Parts: sequence; structure tokens; C-alpha cells
Amino acid sequence: MAYVLARQERRSKALRQKNEHPAERHVSRGFSLMPVVWKINKPMRDDLYPTMKPVELVEPAIRNSSQPGDRVLDPFGGSCTTLMAAQKSGRIARLMERDPQYVDATVERWR
Repeated sequence: MAYVLARQERRSKALRQKNEHPAERHVSRGFSLMPVVWKINKPMRDDLYPTMKPVELVEPAIRNSSQPGDRVLDPFGGSCTTLMAAQKSGRIARLMERDPQYVDATVERWR
């Protein structure tokens, strides 16, 4: 079983404060050693994909859990992030998306 932990930077004009998660240590699950908490910038806001994930979030997970040439399945292909991360890491991506609007936008983003 795997868990994804997220930490948000809390900032105010008067005080800049980071909330460190106690699980910020390294663990090994039979693959390469990876940090438990990944520090990755949020993507720019996109009205079409309100929950878009950065490629930098998906790519390490793909590299750590598969080999080059393996297939990666994303049944919620939406913003094309998994496709781009799989391509960057030498994997073959298979995406599904039921909303035609997202399919068209995915093709445009991928090009």
C-alpha cells in the first residue's frame, strides 16, 4: 500500500512559515530510495483542468515503479500529465477520458 502526502506552504504577509510533515524521511519499498514527501511546485492555474498535476509529480513515481518500455495506465487522462511523464521516462502511456472536451485539450497539450 502506498500513500501520497501533500504539504502546502502557508504564507502570510506578516509571517512566512513552513509546516514540516513528520514523515519527511526516506523509505525503501523494493524500488529506489525516494523521499516520503516530495517538494514540487504547483502548476500554473488552468481553468480547464482545476486539479492539474505537474509532470514533476508523476514522473518520479512512474520511474520508481516501472521499467523503460513498460505500459502506464491512467484511467482519468484529463490533463495529459501522465502521458507526458511516461514519455519523458521512456514508458508507453495508455489514457482514458470520457469527456470529449478534455480529450481534445489533451491532444492539444501533448503536441
